Amino acid sequence: QSTWGSITSEILVFPMLVSVPAQNFSDGHDIPPSFGIYSHQVAGHGNIRRHSDGRLLKPAIPNEVALYQSLGAIPRLIPFLPYFYGVLNLERSSNCQPASREKPTPNQYVMLEDLTRGIEWPCILDLKMGTRHYGEDCDDAKRERAIKRSLNSTSARLGFRVCGMQVCHPPASKFIRRDKSYGLKLTDHNIEDAFRLFLFDGTQIRYDLIPSFVASVDQLYHVVATLPGYRFFSSSLLLIYDASPKLYSRADLRLIDFAKTYIVPGDKDVDQGLLLGLESVKRCLESLLKNPPKDSTTMNLEDDDFISH
Repeated sequence: QSTWGSITSEILVFPMLVSVPAQNFSDGHDIPPSFGIYSHQVAGHGNIRRHSDGRLLKPAIPNEVALYQSLGAIPRLIPFLPYFYGVLNLERSSNCQPASREKPTPNQYVMLEDLTRGIEWPCILDLKMGTRHYGEDCDDAKRERAIKRSLNSTSARLGFRVCGMQVCHPPASKFIRRDKSYGLKLTDHNIEDAFRLFLFDGTQIRYDLIPSFVASVDQLYHVVATLPGYRFFSSSLLLIYDASPKLYSRADLRLIDFAKTYIVPGDKDVDQGLLLGLESVKRCLESLLKNPPKDSTTMNLEDDDFISH
């Protein structure tokens, strides 16, 4: 307990390795009991845990750790990623190695910023970015499935697809959740409907947030365009805002999930798939501003769409 308490809250560009005694959590995972279940994960695999001080624990994957380690050389990318506090290593498993650079190291975790900390009614849109969603270590069957899923969704043509969503409606104390199956059904022609749903807070479509989201996407685009050799395969773009009517809501945008990210020294090409996705997201958001509905205070939603808070 004393060892864990000594961890500082500084943002680290290079990973800090902290070792603590392994303690069995209620679901069988060895993590400190001060970390509870994180309730705002809208997509992805693995168990993410949350501490009340704003840190998340996420299973450490070598590729993802390597990306965070490289941030000292590319500080311009740091504002678009969650703050990285370091790596937590449980003592009993310090010598365990993952079977792949795309798989978690047993009982090792990265400590990241909770992007929803301080948000009363978090609305989150998770977009799987790029046209390629498989890494270097997958077998032929997984590669074929990933390619087929990309071709049969908006990924191949737009460079992104909806992977998950949480939208809060404070007036009704309810929220809406959408998973990857929802995103796989969307087409190039109705993809903007997902952005409208995400921006509808129960009383209005939040057009006031769109310029900030567009500016952030544009800035990230220009950063990625200057990163030769970086391949952010299957990364996600998170769009976040607070639907609370009491607060001024800030549009937040971050790139996450780097299990399949590779850094290729000497490669002069940039990640064209990610750039295509960012360009398409920007175009969708700008289209919403240019073509608003006659009534932006209502949406066609059924009772079955909602979950009570």
